[in-house]
Amino acid sequence: MIGKKARRPAQSAAHALPVMARVAPARVARHLPKLKECFDDATDAGKDGLVRTFAGLCTASVAYQKRLEDVLNKALRETDAKTLIAWTEVVLPAL
Repeated sequence: MIGKKARRPAQSAAHALPVMARVAPARVARHLPKLKECFDDATDAGKDGLVRTFAGLCTASVAYQKRLEDVLNKALRETDAKTLIAWTEVVLPAL
């Protein structure tokens, strides 16, 4: 859903996933390969939701940090300056 180009479903998933990652990280982590795979095709809102989701998982466990470090580095490297500031405030405390 978050990797689709349809705007509303992607926005809904982008808002729900970070909350789910904090409440039930193991349930979200089950879908981690698919979430990482769809990051490149996601809308801007979808990418924002995925970064916040990945940061929530990193906060939950060091094991997730190791699995998500590459996609978070890529996200921070490829984003614009305005988004970079917001994402840095979310990602750096999680790592």
